[in-house]
Amino acid sequence: MPELPEVETVRRGLEKYVLGKIICDAQTFHPRAIKPTSIAGLSAVNGAKILAVHRRGKFLWFELNREITLVAHLGMSGQLLVQPSLATKQPHLRAKLGLGKGIRPKKIRDEIRFIDQRTFGWLSVEQLTNGIPTCVEHIAFDPFAKEFNIKQVLSNIKRKKTAIKPALLSQGVVSGIGNIYADEGLWRARIHPEIICEDLSESEIKKVIT
Repeated sequence: MPELPEVETVRRGLEKYVLGKIICDAQTFHPRAIKPTSIAGLSAVNGAKILAVHRRGKFLWFELNREITLVAHLGMSGQLLVQPSLATKQPHLRAKLGLGKGIRPKKIRDEIRFIDQRTFGWLSVEQLTNGIPTCVEHIAFDPFAKEFNIKQVLSNIKRKKTAIKPALLSQGVVSGIGNIYADEGLWRARIHPEIICEDLSESEIKKVIT
């Protein structure tokens, strides 16, 4: 599953090619490509200009010149690729966003293609609250966010009566960590994944986060 480093790599890759582009042809090809709670279909972003690509934890979203945003979660096997519109369509293409230049682009040269073999990922059109999509509001800051407060995170984990590994996987405490990086972090910190959080010292928890 893509976790924080992989999703950040996707964000940076997208940012190079899509900023300032107009979404001029948004289509879906699978019923599960759109999250059930999406406030609109993908066509709602037609004509929108992409201003930025943001990430929190494992969530990506496209900032548009509208009061809505387009959120993406890659799930287990999702990919967001920028490819020429004439490129061969992949077998697991779930949605695509045609990109153009100018207010009324006449020609689609590139597409953002959402490819997802296992169909656990999704796209969602959402409202924003202080620049944050609805589905991301409950997601904690990740360790690379400027707002990340290590002291508060250590205190929150320390109070938990669950094992340390599921605490790390809780996206409401610290985001972006999945099975791979939880396992690797615990291994490098020499801390057993089943130790209860409140039995660990804050310095031990900090070793894992670091």
